[in-house]
Amino acid sequence: MKLIYIVMKLPFSLKRAMLTIVLILVTGLAFDTIASRDNCENPPSVWGARKQQLEEQYKIVICFDQIGYPLRLMGASFERVPTNDRLAALVALEVDLQKYEPEFLDRHLNRVYVFDGLRISGEWYGGTYDAIHKWVYIHKGWLGDDGTTRAGGGFHSEVSSILMRRHLGVFSQEEWSKLNPKDFQYQRPVSTVDNLRYGNTDLIGNDLLYTQGFLNGYGQNTLEDDLNGFAQYLIGKPELLKALTDEYPAIRAKANLLQEYYLMIGYNKQ
Repeated sequence: MKLIYIVMKLPFSLKRAMLTIVLILVTGLAFDTIASRDNCENPPSVWGARKQQLEEQYKIVICFDQIGYPLRLMGASFERVPTNDRLAALVALEVDLQKYEPEFLDRHLNRVYVFDGLRISGEWYGGTYDAIHKWVYIHKGWLGDDGTTRAGGGFHSEVSSILMRRHLGVFSQEEWSKLNPKDFQYQRPVSTVDNLRYGNTDLIGNDLLYTQGFLNGYGQNTLEDDLNGFAQYLIGKPELLKALTDEYPAIRAKANLLQEYYLMIGYNKQ
């Protein structure tokens, strides 16, 4: 009762601030409870056994039948991967996971949500992420980068966003921006659904872009999109990246800087 009396005597602005903090904490606990109930179990099946093996080896959770709560709150529509396609999706995912040490993923990634369709604000997504919980959402078609194509999107690009957001002191946006052509400005300060609606959607690139230090047109939308593309090449397409760095100094400068960032947070698998 004494505590209640003290609180009642506080200024209204302070009471409102305290109430806001309490609501945030309670809401967060409730959301975490929802997330813990996501159906990410391993059924008695071939794909279920493969899923369990990958989870144990790489210390992550893989989900097919639910979508994490932040996207649920955004009103995202989620299409499940058909059961018959899940083993193939896991085989493709393993191609990507093999590019990391299990200890690295244990520190930097908690969950991978694999979907057959994800629509947010009316736009279809190939992948996105939740940096707070270290979750990646990825279309099954974006998995399995074997390094033979120049398509820019994929698992490694989404992981790089989590790393960038959680290690702002390492991933210096100022240093990265200095490597761009003089007077260049990204089209937007942050990556949003507007990238898909109005931005450059080229994921392949060309000689002009390479000369300027961009792997594709999509990388000119935001700094994050730019870095994502380099991460996809650095981790998933090292031979293609080397060919580009040998020919284009601007590409080499960004690739070297990103490699420094990754080394600073413990990535050492080559």
